[in-house]
Amino acid sequence: MTKVLERNFEWQDHKLVHVPTQATFELGLHGETCCVSWGQAGDVLNDWRDYDRDELIAAARRIILAAVP
Repeated sequence: MTKVLERNFEWQDHKLVHVPTQATFELGLHGETCCVSWGQAGDVLNDWRDYDRDELIAAARRIILAAVP
């Protein structure tokens, strides 16, 4: 598995996106993750990277919790 790095995420409007896989994590009204679209997370990408979904959601939660006041 490829290590999930927080620098591979970016905010696009109210969604947090893991750029390599295009997995998106949408925020609920209180800053919680309410909807996930996995994109290519869990698949082997063309460049042979593969990301574990559990690691992606854990990293996304850390980023979201740090961003919510």
